[in-house]
Amino acid sequence: MAQQTECRFITYPTVLDKTADHTVVIIDCNQLDTKLIEIFFKSSRRIYDVYFYSSATSDVKYLSTITHMADEVLIDESSHIRFNQGIIYGAHQKLTSPMPYFQEMDNAVYTEIDQLQEFVRKWKS
Repeated sequence: MAQQTECRFITYPTVLDKTADHTVVIIDCNQLDTKLIEIFFKSSRRIYDVYFYSSATSDVKYLSTITHMADEVLIDESSHIRFNQGIIYGAHQKLTSPMPYFQEMDNAVYTEIDQLQEFVRKWKS
């Protein structure tokens, strides 16, 4: 299987093989957040698959399939969909938009890389 090199935005009814570093489902994401995520991914160190699901779709089987594949599910607070392991985001939540989630995930990658580089420096000296 070829290694994935770019983040992928995936919409209904598409389901792709899981080849990304991290797979996220975002339920009822607005256009502004979608655009910000797209811009952020251009400089991201992680490779993401992001499924965008609209509650207007009303396909429970599809939603079940993609949430089982996901590492995380983010749900806009205005959505009527709730998922036991999902993170609710919005103006009245601790997570106000999907962006801080992706920034934190990328920071985790930087931390891992920094730790690895430090280990290599110590090993070489």
